[in-house]
Amino acid sequence: MSEKTTEADRPQPTPVLTNDKWVAALGTLSEEDRERFTFAKTGQRSARDVLADVLEATRRKKNECIKKRWRVVVRGRSIILRDVLEKISVWVSKVVKFGDIAIQYDPGQAALPWTAIRLILQATVNDVEVFGWILDSIENITNLLATCAIFELRYLSNPNSKSLDTSDQINNALISLYANILLYLSEVIRYYAQGSALRFVKSVVSPVAIFEAKYAPIRSARAETWLLAQLAEAEKSERTQASLDRIESCQDSTATALFETLGDALRELQQPISRASIQLAEIQDGLERETRTRILRSISSIPYSMHQKHAKKGRLEGSGQWLLRKPEYKSWRQSSTSSVLLLHGIPGSGKTKLTSLVIDELRGHDNIAYFYCMRNPAEPQRGRGDQILASLVRQLAGVSSDQPILAPVVTQYEDAVSGLCDFEDQVWTADECGRVLLELMEEYPAATIVLDALDEVNQEDRQELLDILSWLLEKSPNLLKMFISSRDNYDIALHFESSPKIYIDADDNAGDISSFIDDRLNSARLLHNRLPKDLEAEIRETLLRGARGMFRWVDLQIQSLRPLKLAADIEARLGVLPPTLEGSYWEIYQAIHESGDHAAALADITFRWLIFAQDTVTAEVFACIASSTMQQLKTTTAVAAGVGAAEVIDVCSNLVTSRNGSFEFAHLSVREFFEGVYKRGVDRFLPINGNSCIATACLRHLHTHIKTLGPQLMKQDEEHDDVQFVTLYDATEPDGNTNTTVTTITKDETNPAEAPQPQPQPPPPPLPPPLQISKPRPPPDSASTALSREIKAVRYAARFWVHHACESGEMRTRDPLAAAIREFLGKGAVGVSFRVGGEFEVWCRVVQDILKREKYEAGRDEKQFNLLKDATEEPANPFWLACLYGWHDLVDFLIECKYEHVDEPRRLDSLDNREKYSFSGSKVSPLIYAILDRRLVLISKMWSYSEASLLKASLLQPKDKPKFKPLVKAAGQGDAELVALLLRMEHGGLDVEGEAFATAASNNHCETMEMLLAHEPRALSGAGNHALREACVAGHTDAVTFLLDRNVPLMNVGLHLCRAVFMGHHEVLKILLERNLGRDSVSKALIIAVSHDDQASTDLLLRYGAEKEPHAVTREAKLGNRGTAVRLIEAGYDIRGRYLEKQRTALHYAAEGGYEDVVRALLSAGAPVNVRDGNQKTPLHLAAERGRAACVGLLLGHGAEVLAKDAGGRIPLDLAQERNHKATETLIRAGMMKLMGDLIEKQ
Repeated sequence: MSEKTTEADRPQPTPVLTNDKWVAALGTLSEEDRERFTFAKTGQRSARDVLADVLEATRRKKNECIKKRWRVVVRGRSIILRDVLEKISVWVSKVVKFGDIAIQYDPGQAALPWTAIRLILQATVNDVEVFGWILDSIENITNLLATCAIFELRYLSNPNSKSLDTSDQINNALISLYANILLYLSEVIRYYAQGSALRFVKSVVSPVAIFEAKYAPIRSARAETWLLAQLAEAEKSERTQASLDRIESCQDSTATALFETLGDALRELQQPISRASIQLAEIQDGLERETRTRILRSISSIPYSMHQKHAKKGRLEGSGQWLLRKPEYKSWRQSSTSSVLLLHGIPGSGKTKLTSLVIDELRGHDNIAYFYCMRNPAEPQRGRGDQILASLVRQLAGVSSDQPILAPVVTQYEDAVSGLCDFEDQVWTADECGRVLLELMEEYPAATIVLDALDEVNQEDRQELLDILSWLLEKSPNLLKMFISSRDNYDIALHFESSPKIYIDADDNAGDISSFIDDRLNSARLLHNRLPKDLEAEIRETLLRGARGMFRWVDLQIQSLRPLKLAADIEARLGVLPPTLEGSYWEIYQAIHESGDHAAALADITFRWLIFAQDTVTAEVFACIASSTMQQLKTTTAVAAGVGAAEVIDVCSNLVTSRNGSFEFAHLSVREFFEGVYKRGVDRFLPINGNSCIATACLRHLHTHIKTLGPQLMKQDEEHDDVQFVTLYDATEPDGNTNTTVTTITKDETNPAEAPQPQPQPPPPPLPPPLQISKPRPPPDSASTALSREIKAVRYAARFWVHHACESGEMRTRDPLAAAIREFLGKGAVGVSFRVGGEFEVWCRVVQDILKREKYEAGRDEKQFNLLKDATEEPANPFWLACLYGWHDLVDFLIECKYEHVDEPRRLDSLDNREKYSFSGSKVSPLIYAILDRRLVLISKMWSYSEASLLKASLLQPKDKPKFKPLVKAAGQGDAELVALLLRMEHGGLDVEGEAFATAASNNHCETMEMLLAHEPRALSGAGNHALREACVAGHTDAVTFLLDRNVPLMNVGLHLCRAVFMGHHEVLKILLERNLGRDSVSKALIIAVSHDDQASTDLLLRYGAEKEPHAVTREAKLGNRGTAVRLIEAGYDIRGRYLEKQRTALHYAAEGGYEDVVRALLSAGAPVNVRDGNQKTPLHLAAERGRAACVGLLLGHGAEVLAKDAGGRIPLDLAQERNHKATETLIRAGMMKLMGDLIEKQ
């Protein structure tokens, strides 16, 4: 290098950012607007000091927002002000971080907008909605200020950029943008400078619209500036390339480095802020690690992190970036509004892979909880709304077992922690999960929920889940965002109609499809990697053209090319590729069935298993059960058992894949293909055929192994009961994320639980030594491993063969399943006594053991759980199995085989709640059960076997309870079919028929009443009047008319009429009066109607001649019916009537009883106040004697004589003194003093 260097060769100093643009911008404002910025003269304070002031003002306002839980709705958007302020803090902090930029502002001018922002943040909030909109705009401005400062250095002051052709345009655009910012800030300052009263008045006319209009020029100026910046970038790139072409070295390394640093700063400002700021380390829950683990596992044991690892497996590097660049996605990420973003796409378009990308992108930045929904009967919990919500609770409850669990969750387990109940006793319903999730939102400044394949949630659960998600969005006190992927689904789209949506278009993921094609072609090694280049290009073009955004379709077509050996065959195949996924699957299925009988049989049982299996088992356990089916094709046990996962996947042509050692369909579309393949004439995958095949295989496996392996299974479960929890630490997950894995260790095996959600946290403390659970066990040999597989196969078969048999429909009554069931239950033939088999007895014990530990497994039907529990109760009884599941052919078989225990009673849990309560602690016979559960066919079959069964079963009810009467129950329910059936049997005689008749009337079942009368007309004479009473009380006009039309014997009809009035049944009253029934009781009924304020009945009774009884008020006052007495008085009833016993009036009784409201009503109606009874006592005497001070006051106020003497010569004061009623005595003395004063004045 030459010693002589030019000026250009020397490193240039860091450029100084002059701020004449802010001066120029300020100069464009009017004098009035400029005056508002006089406060910005900061003297010697640096820009860094001003920024520190802004940060402090932001912090204080954020604390105020948190305290007052401010959120505003502007133009339909609910803005979380706390999050807006959080973003302002981040943007200001980034400016401070880029100190080489911030410190170069002229303290007098560069700090101008920042000082205005500080003043606005310090202003008193009068209208939260206005403040919310202003704050949202201020957040945008702070980001603009930081970005524009970098623009100035990058495009105007940098030696490498200041000579750009666009420099002058950028300079002018920045001045225009700055002027609009200052003008907007001036308007905001003017608004807050006004008095609160004036601001309030103006807030009534929505200043938000005014501020929106004032902010609009900023948007326009920003758009112009950003466009010029893009042009500058393009120009800079061209010059850089030209320099490289001329092999010119960079003469100003310092300027170039600064240019790149500023570029990084710009990109950083465009990224969403990190919201994962919760400090769990500062929270104390007072729980031991083991207790935390038990709490987390009892909330949900779904391994969500394993699902994430599986979902991201095979995702190509760089794929899906188009989604992260979508404006809708960026807006959703950056917004301070609680919102939902929906991702829609056709089957096979990569929604799950994109969801896994979003989860990875959010991790470490947001507090995130996610769930991969799935429609799979082997994992039913993944399609249940309550289980999905419980998993979200578990993820947000705490990071791991060595970190505190947040208070809303700990509260749910206070009893369990105290030892008052088990941790598993806490039931997490959907509503309970929603409530706790809302409380957890209080703990996080922001949270994000990600749900994949929401359309796969059970239809009956989906709406409830959607409602709870919407409720959380509406009520969340802090920022809550949701990302949801699904296929096109009307319910989901309608529910989130107003939410932004991204539809996976073929143009969007074309780049990802292209990369996927390249990756799969490289892996396929077509023609042993000797594929001609032109043919390879044709394959790529054909696949890309036919994919239409479907990765799955591409994968299937490449798979179809692999077996081809010649380039000509590949080229020919390209011309006949099926255009749809369904067509591709059909081709593959046909090819499987052409590959050999044994391969086809293995594939079919695998497909059936994956469609209908009720639990997830390992591939080896599946092979144990499948071998029973394979043996039908005369495949040896050794060969059948030797079929491994690789062979199954190969035979199934990759329609099946292995996940964590278990088989599953490669894609949901594969399941949907088999569910709809019956349309092509293939019926083996219909539910009745598929379940029949599995049930038969399970029974054959049980018949062979249950007696030997059943006891070992129960023993293994007993060992499993002694479970202890420890925490194992892994440095990283396979994807590189630091994590903690909670693991359950038993004497038998180690089952890793799901890895908790990673969150930013301090380094973990030194690990304690692991707990010693048991002595180390030697690694299992091949024999013990095989035995373990067989035991697990027995467990599945024992637990679920009944389910599969029930789902087999009519196929259950046909061989081979029907024969397998009979063989499993025991031995017997028609006319030969049936003996229960040992296999069935062991099976019952095994199932009871399984259910005892299983309780109500998530996703299972409680009714079916209780049915199986009842069917397997000891002693083992196949007749109960047949009755409970309605297997009528088996009922006939056992009866014909003279099985002697068909009447054996037992306690049942499968009755509905009402019946279970009625028969709590009682045993019922199969026949009684059939009646309770309305099994009509079963009733007929059992009755034909023994007509004495029902009577014997009735005697089994507890002596302290009424005898169960099936006919009465059926009549009360209006079950005409059951009533007709029971009437043909022995049902208890005429008395029971009469009771049933009355019960039917009380429930308005006229058809049942007609049926009972047709069977026995005497029921009308025996129970007709009772039936009429019940119908009147219940207000059933149809039943009343039915009975009267048939001339029911009448007794005490007046009571029926009064009961109808008492119950408010106006129409029944009208029917009785129109038929001239109960006329002797209309006056009594009138009293009831008046007392109930029933004007309609009152008018009707008066119209039919009801009279106001002269002594009604007196009687009601004597009985203490205060409300009735008052209403009768107000209705004009006689108030002077005397009761015969003591010649007392209503006022006497009301005063004596202290009925202040009745006394007031009587006096207002003109009742004589000094009337005397048979003992010459006035109402005042009685009130004074009983100490009724309030009544005494009323009587005195209406002229009661204080000196009136009773038959014994005593005045009221004497009676009050005798009973020591001080308050009453004082009132009377005051009355006497007033009387004396009046007399003196009169004299």
